[in-house]
Amino acid sequence: MIETTLLAVLTGALSNLTSDAIKGIIGKLASKHPEVEQQASLLETPLPFDEVDKLFSQMQGAIQAAAADGEIRLDEAELKALSGIKFDHQAGTVLINGSQVQASILVTGGGQHATGKTIIQGDTTMTSQGTSMKISGGAQIVMTGGARIIQN
Repeated sequence: MIETTLLAVLTGALSNLTSDAIKGIIGKLASKHPEVEQQASLLETPLPFDEVDKLFSQMQGAIQAAAADGEIRLDEAELKALSGIKFDHQAGTVLINGSQVQASILVTGGGQHATGKTIIQGDTTMTSQGTSMKISGGAQIVMTGGARIIQN
């Protein structure tokens, strides 16, 4: 419970810091926890699919959502995570509609052998540490199979 509260406070505080300030904080944390520095360095480079999956399996403060052969719907939702958020449609469907999604790394779409579909539409904003996508009006992004977007 205390960790969840602390994480929420840190997420809000970090969203107002500059990149240099965040790097300074990560540097101090890395002196006591070397794994933090390794994860932070991965955020600064483009990541191949298998590295993204490996990184997410080790992250703390991350949200992973997999549709399997079902459906995940985000309608007018707000999701924030300190490390990352990953939506994998697998053989199902992910629909993100009118939502705000924010994390250091965002991965949306399908994995290597996926057969499902991800749809992003309806005044949705997806913001990572270095990118932002805003889908508004009648615009939408549709990904099928193994197609995915990695924002870092």
